[in-house]
Amino acid sequence: MQVKINVVARDPLEQGERAKLNLGHTFGHAFELLSNFELQHGEAVAIGLACAARLAARRNLCDTDLATRIENLLAAIGLPTRVPREMSIEAILAAMATDKKRANARLRFILPRALGDVVVSDNVGREEIVVAIEETRG
Repeated sequence: MQVKINVVARDPLEQGERAKLNLGHTFGHAFELLSNFELQHGEAVAIGLACAARLAARRNLCDTDLATRIENLLAAIGLPTRVPREMSIEAILAAMATDKKRANARLRFILPRALGDVVVSDNVGREEIVVAIEETRG
């Protein structure tokens, strides 16, 4: 928690470093919404983190082993890592389109490169998003 407090204190208006705290949130907010908030925020973000890691691996930003390691860690602490099958791709994409963290009408993803190292990307194509969701289906 102290790390988050320090990041927010250094970047209170989310102009740079603070955006990194949104890892998993672009996907996660959509899952939270589509579950009618039956998925708790942390659960939805955990699934979103698994999707973001798969997306990063597909973009060669990280090794596939990192995505697997993240999923295994989340599962080990009791968090879900799989996109619920009842959530359609179109519904997920529509929910993501309403995300408040968009950058100039483009979705913004925080993607892991290594443990503790992420990159902000707003140039992710629809097909890449779809594949990441499909790879993370339950």
